[in-house]
Amino acid sequence: YVTGADVDLSDISAIIREAWIRSKQAGVDPALPQAPWEVPNDPEVLREEIDWFSCAEKVLSLLSNFFTESHQLISLVDHQGRLLSIRGGRKAIARAEQIRAIPGGEWGEQKAGCNSLGTSVYIGLPVQICWQENYIVNAQDWTSQAAPIHDPTTGEVLGAVGLAGDGELSHPRAL
Repeated sequence: YVTGADVDLSDISAIIREAWIRSKQAGVDPALPQAPWEVPNDPEVLREEIDWFSCAEKVLSLLSNFFTESHQLISLVDHQGRLLSIRGGRKAIARAEQIRAIPGGEWGEQKAGCNSLGTSVYIGLPVQICWQENYIVNAQDWTSQAAPIHDPTTGEVLGAVGLAGDGELSHPRAL
């Protein structure tokens, strides 16, 4: 599909299929070695601009007590898919650094293709993305789940919280 070949995507879930189509239309290169990095946006400055960040950070701290395996990573993105915070095991952090799944990384669908954080923010629903469902080939060894954070009064998507890990070790019920 990503090379332009005429393929049947009917066996793929509608959420993943539509995310792949959006990713391709946005011109995301599936061979991208790591997520784009927006240098001017210092993650510390982004956090200060987001009024819900301190509350979300407390939830991440709580969740990190439950997901302490070395292969697991808990992350938080803003409404554009920019990574604000990550917590996780040693192995997961090292892998995240390789693909820029770290604060400052741009994981919105328009920049990094179909992935749990970017797709969850885009559609406003919880989503699980497994292995080859990730649009970027270099992220296809991960399984991840993400759930959007909605403004309680307007319903607007403010960001998302996600759990990612080695595809062989992550449990599908994490979503």
